[in-house]
Amino acid sequence: MALSTSRAVAALIAVAVTGDAWAAESPCPSQEAIAAELQRLPGSDAAPLARSQVTVEGHTLRIVLRDSAGGVLGVREVEAPRECRQRAAVAAVVLAAWSHTWQDTAPPAAPPPPAPRRLAELALQGGAHDDGRRLAPGAAVLAGLQLLGPLGGGVVADIATGRDQDLGAGTVAYSVLRVGAGLVYRAERGTRWLDGGLFLQMVRVAVTPRDLPGARAAALWGGAAQARVRLGLSWRSLAPFLCVGVGRRFVRDRLTLDDDPGTTELPPWDVELGLGVALLFGRGNR
Repeated sequence: MALSTSRAVAALIAVAVTGDAWAAESPCPSQEAIAAELQRLPGSDAAPLARSQVTVEGHTLRIVLRDSAGGVLGVREVEAPRECRQRAAVAAVVLAAWSHTWQDTAPPAAPPPPAPRRLAELALQGGAHDDGRRLAPGAAVLAGLQLLGPLGGGVVADIATGRDQDLGAGTVAYSVLRVGAGLVYRAERGTRWLDGGLFLQMVRVAVTPRDLPGARAAALWGGAAQARVRLGLSWRSLAPFLCVGVGRRFVRDRLTLDDDPGTTELPPWDVELGLGVALLFGRGNR
């Protein structure tokens, strides 16, 4: 009788161990069973299952839903049916309904920031030029493009109208045209802005004789460098500004007459003061 009892106890222990091993190897419900039930549901896929964890604790079926980074979005607990297939069906229904609800209520993803737009400008300017001897009215056309951060490039063409210069027994009138390009550094604070640039220029000095019989007009070509500083305000796409420029020609131009040993030298310096307005492109209204 004792032997039979020992055999019965050993059999029960073996069954318990075998059952525990089977349970450890085959959870109830299994991921495969839940995936199969999800496929039977209309409009569902296995995506929620890949981000979920389904466990059974006593009589409770516990479902944890996670996001793509592994964070817990929420937990659902329902009564666990006895059969594994029923548990898989319940888990599939909860996952499908819950994932749709989460997608509907989740805030939309923020749109990507717009690509920065390069600032470009086209400006007109009027003002006065002083070469150390005489004043002359002038005008300029400027164009600029932002290249990298506050650094940009610019092109400028300006003209100073005719001024008189004594030569021999008469006078000559000369006007100066400059065309050049250079680098510009721009700083802004609110609607106020300041920029400064250094330009290399090609210069044409047109000389026209007056009261000098037999003298002919001439054009003198050379190079120059000019520094320009502007201070302005931005309003929507317009930007009025004040400009100060200082330039110097690389070569001193001398005028002579064939029948007169006297010569005269044109001043190489030019100081410019002007007012202008720029049309801005690539910037939203302020």
